[in-house]
Amino acid sequence: MLTLKRLKYLVDEQEEYQIFINDIPMGIIKNDSSRSLDLKDGNYKMYVKSSKIKSNVVEFSITSGSYVEFTCRPNHKGNILSLIICKLFKGNIGINITLRQDIYL
Repeated sequence: MLTLKRLKYLVDEQEEYQIFINDIPMGIIKNDSSRSLDLKDGNYKMYVKSSKIKSNVVEFSITSGSYVEFTCRPNHKGNILSLIICKLFKGNIGINITLRQDIYL
């Protein structure tokens, strides 16, 4: 089981983030919400993106009985200058995904 929680921030509050797993769109996540997905056993890469920026790519594994939880949040201030900095100097990375919990039962 994979859970992605989007933390509540005023920056990007109205933006929906699209979730990609192994480059396949798997749905959206709104501000201050979470999304759980049942995935088959295997290795995965995940990232999210909005209409303006994207996140770092995280790799994780799912095995029988495992529970993996990530959080995501914007790492910019929402103004034009911070978005330009993300696009030019950070490879368009303006959203952070962080591992919160990795439990194997």
